Amino acid sequence: MAVGLICLSLISLYAQQQVIANGNVFSTDLEVVEAQISNETISLAIHEIDKRDPKFQTDNCTNCPDGKSLILDVDFKRGFKFPIEETDSVYLRVSNLQEGLAEYEFNSNELSQYENARDKAEEVKLKNNAEAIKEKGALIAKQLQEGKISPQEAEKQLMALMEPQLSALDNSTTMKNIDNIDEYKERSVYSIYFYNDKTLTDTNTFSGYLYIKRFNETEFVAEYRGDVIEECVEKRAASSQEEEQKCKSKNSQYLPDGKVLNEGSGTILIKVNIKTFLNNR
Repeated sequence: MAVGLICLSLISLYAQQQVIANGNVFSTDLEVVEAQISNETISLAIHEIDKRDPKFQTDNCTNCPDGKSLILDVDFKRGFKFPIEETDSVYLRVSNLQEGLAEYEFNSNELSQYENARDKAEEVKLKNNAEAIKEKGALIAKQLQEGKISPQEAEKQLMALMEPQLSALDNSTTMKNIDNIDEYKERSVYSIYFYNDKTLTDTNTFSGYLYIKRFNETEFVAEYRGDVIEECVEKRAASSQEEEQKCKSKNSQYLPDGKVLNEGSGTILIKVNIKTFLNNR
């Protein structure tokens, strides 16, 4: 009877708290489960082992236990309701990595269009005019310094000198092209970072969706399904030439010119009881 109660208690505990990242099951005895919120952000840090302990603050730590960590961040562009309940759960479909690449591509296209539309002859003329104005301005300043003209007359002459150039600049193709450059419209994004001491790898989410089912001051429940990128940490890559080659064995299909350990579909399930909650709203 006692054994049965213990088993039921363990099953109940496991059901209450569960973290699985790409098949890696976290211990149910998590030393750190910390959540923070602001008006537009959510952060969640999960660590099997609290590495803030001074005994872990060394590169030559012997007999240090292997641990897994997961860091989740969400940046909402229009804020979010808190707490999040199942009736108003949240879906996010753009990762931070995706957003960064999309913004870079957008800005590159805008710059390319600007460069293609430039009037080089007009720009040379404006530059030459500016140099001429600079020289004439220096003469006016010298006359003012020598007392040959009053400050009011100097200001009048400088304004007469600059007004045609300012008008030409305002109506130039260059300024019109600058005015036509669009700004990238940022979207709400998420990022999930998973680190494994045992394999010396870290994994980042690239695409897919993050579904936050429930989040309050005591509980966080969410799942992620999509494509992930797994890379070696520097310590593993530097351990041997063989490991270095293995760590860069695949050309990334997501990161331009990137070399990775592995890429593919991934799943992350999070159901934790929050130990530390910080409200910065």
